[in-house]
Order: sequence, then structure tokens, then C-alpha cells
Amino acid sequence: MAQPNGARPGPSPDWWTAVAEVRGARERLAVLGTPSPAPHPGTLVVALVHGLEGGWAGWRPLAGELAGRCRTYVLDLPWRAGNRYRWRHHGTPAHWLREALALVPEPVDILIGHSFGANAVLEHLADRDGAAQPRAAVLLAPFFRPDTLRVDWPLHDAALAGFRQIIADGVRVGLGSRAGDLDPEVLAAMADATVERIGPVGFLSLFLQFTGRPHRPPGDHPLATTLLTTKE
Repeated sequence: MAQPNGARPGPSPDWWTAVAEVRGARERLAVLGTPSPAPHPGTLVVALVHGLEGGWAGWRPLAGELAGRCRTYVLDLPWRAGNRYRWRHHGTPAHWLREALALVPEPVDILIGHSFGANAVLEHLADRDGAAQPRAAVLLAPFFRPDTLRVDWPLHDAALAGFRQIIADGVRVGLGSRAGDLDPEVLAAMADATVERIGPVGFLSLFLQFTGRPHRPPGDHPLATTLLTTKE
């Protein structure tokens, strides 16, 4: 029997509720929401898009700040922590983002994406396929390749080394204060196990976003000049 593609979201905070979930033969998608003002024309609707090996829990601080000011939805996407990366064989990040947005019960005004999720948002905005588009987007720590940076094997090798370091850093951050109590060799083994689980498909999902064509909204796109980008 195939293993599930990542853990189900854990118990949500008291101020988050399950909105929708679909589980098909290929992937599972879910949406969580926060208590918010009653619907009216002036209330903004926000959707949050997590990064690679991320999840809804990483949005807790921001969702807390937004609660009561707008209606906020957190998308649980196939590239969540613990997944097996089968999703990449069945669709692009933008495809899965659109599938998740279709579960949101109302039109989204603002899309906020982090890292891999930010690039998925940008790819979604660049695809003019008739899908509903937000009024604004916020891209937190997106990644891109300058046109002057050649795609070759040295770049691949450097990206793989950087990927391993990012995963190791993520393991330490996820452990919090407990990381300081662990032997460095144990931490290294945990990072190696995570890299092994992610595998070549997971790494290439990231690498292809980095080396592929820049996903920029067309010049006539309403968001072409209103994207906000930040660095970590």
C-alpha cells in the first residue's frame, strides 16, 4: 500500500477550523480558515501558500495578526513536510495551487507565498489560462536565477550542496531549543535522512523552478507592477 503523501495537518489552533479537504488517488489538499469578520464587500480574503517541506503551522504568527482584520485561509499543499514528492509527476506547483484555491469558498483577494510557495504563486500569476486571479500578491523570500547565471553542472552541484545545507538548517529550526541538546552527528544523521526521503525528485522540483524560465506576469497583467518581494 502506498504511503500517504505527508502527514495530515495536526490539531488546528482554537481559532483555525477545517474548511475543506479532498483526498484523491494522487494527492491530498486541504484548507484551514480563521474566524473573521462576517462577509461583506469590503472584507479582504487572504490565502497563505507555504514553502517546500513547510505547512500550515508556519503561518501561525501571521495568521494571528490577520485574524479579525480579514478572512484568512491557509492552504495545505502537496509539497508539505513529510511528503513523498509523487505530486510532481502529476502537475506543476501552479497546478496544485490552483486546485487548492478551488477549495476556498470565496474569491481570494491577496495571495501570500513563502519561498517555494512564492514561486508557485508567481507561476500561477504568469499562466493566463482563465483561472481566477487575486487583486494583489506578496512574495516572501522567492528565489530566481539571474539571466547572467549559466545553467551547467557546476551550478547543479552548488545548488545540491546548498539544498543539503538548507535542509540541515530546517531540521535545526524545527527542533528549536532541543537541537542544542543533540550530538552534532545525530543532527547530521537526521538531516541526511530528510534529504534521502526528499530524494532527487524533490531536489529537482526546486532546481527546475530556479533554473527554468522566469515566471513573470505579462505586461498587461493587473499585478505586473504591484508584486511585493522581500528577502529573508
